[in-house]
Amino acid sequence: MDDIDESGDKKKASSANILRTVFEWFALHFEVIYPEQPISDTALLDDSASLKEYADFLHQFGTGIVGIEKEEVSEDKVKSSISIVDRASLEFRLNMARTNILLNREKREWSAVIRNRTNIFTIKMDRSSSVKYYVLKFIHQYGDEKVAYEMLRESDGTYRLFQLLEVLLTAKNKVFVIDEISRCMHPLLTIKFVETFLRLAAERTVQLVVTTHETRLMKHEFLRRDEVWLCENDGGISRDSTASTKNRCA
Repeated sequence: MDDIDESGDKKKASSANILRTVFEWFALHFEVIYPEQPISDTALLDDSASLKEYADFLHQFGTGIVGIEKEEVSEDKVKSSISIVDRASLEFRLNMARTNILLNREKREWSAVIRNRTNIFTIKMDRSSSVKYYVLKFIHQYGDEKVAYEMLRESDGTYRLFQLLEVLLTAKNKVFVIDEISRCMHPLLTIKFVETFLRLAAERTVQLVVTTHETRLMKHEFLRRDEVWLCENDGGISRDSTASTKNRCA
């Protein structure tokens, strides 16, 4: 009887390990980027080198931005610029970061980004739990003059592109899923974004899955036909098929 119980315990432990491995993979390597995603934990905007990378990409995509700078602001300015729900989410993340630092789970400084159509804020908590808040300013150059604007003054396309740039900049082993990649972006900008991702992905362990209504993406040679899936509404039921299967059926 003891042998049976021991065997059952081993099976349970093995199942638990499998579930933990799966959970950890999704937690560390799988990220869904929604059209509206106000707060996210990231260290990509912490330093001047990261800001330069962001600015370089924004410039390459023809936004007119030549640089990004950070300006320290008060906690009140940040919290007054976001919704009640986002304030609660921010407080939860700050408390979790403090707890992790106290328990020595957080090995480095914690940072996050708050995005909304008006402003992009970054938050940084050091190992002493001291918190600083910054607003990002986007630099445009007119002749010899440089002018700094907050995100409110930028176009919807620039705002959307800024939301997606982490996909191009990350060096982590990740699968990104972007819902409605072409939302607010010109079709040519969407195509250039995917082309840039594929060029960078050749040297990284990253994958991109997107949903879109932009059919012009299907016409470009950088996508194989079996990489394109079509979703059709059939009497209230969604049916999926690959573009290559569609061509054979036709």
